[in-house]
Amino acid sequence: MPISDADEIRAAARARLKARNDFKIMLAIFGVIIVVLVAIGFFSTGRQTGFTSYFWPVWPILGMTIAAVFVGLDANGITRRTSAKRTSTPRSPA
Repeated sequence: MPISDADEIRAAARARLKARNDFKIMLAIFGVIIVVLVAIGFFSTGRQTGFTSYFWPVWPILGMTIAAVFVGLDANGITRRTSAKRTSTPRSPA
């Protein structure tokens, strides 16, 4: 295996690990944001109406969940971009 192939494999592995780490950080940030939104919704509408008011934080939570799904798919390599890279590399006959 030439050195350039080993370097490309190493770079791809580092990029994959960075994407997974970035995804975990993003999930932690989303978790904090969700807790803050639910707390704001609780303290702004919960007490006065007896907790029967409209739960508005569901919409930003839904949006962040959709974003997290796609970022997670990309971080774990389940996207068209990584599939195209895998299929476009020439394979040597065994």
